[in-house]
Amino acid sequence: MLDSAYALIERYERVKDSFIKLQAIKYRFMALFGQENEEPFNEVNKIMNELFLAARRLGERYWNPKFQAKATRDPKWYDRMAKEEAKFWAGQDPDTIAQRMDNAVAHVEDVCSEIIWRKPPRKKHIP
Repeated sequence: MLDSAYALIERYERVKDSFIKLQAIKYRFMALFGQENEEPFNEVNKIMNELFLAARRLGERYWNPKFQAKATRDPKWYDRMAKEEAKFWAGQDPDTIAQRMDNAVAHVEDVCSEIIWRKPPRKKHIP
């Protein structure tokens, strides 16, 4: 069970270059579209931090056999554990992490939509 908590970190390590590039793009994006449009990039960072914190809490606290005795004394133990698990596992209902990521992507797409969807001008054929 403890290994499951660290799976997120292992997966992140395989794709961390993409997140590093995303942060570099953030500043170019802000230069082109204004500082008021940095929020989706900040939201992705917040989400990643929440996921790492949830993985750490689950691995060190909630799934650790050393702390299971505390669960019997603390009636809110399982509620807090479920809250962390909901962040960690995709497909929880509602999946707020996925919704927040989708919203961040949609924000960037909305800002860029004119450029993304613009058709290039037709070249005139001059004989």
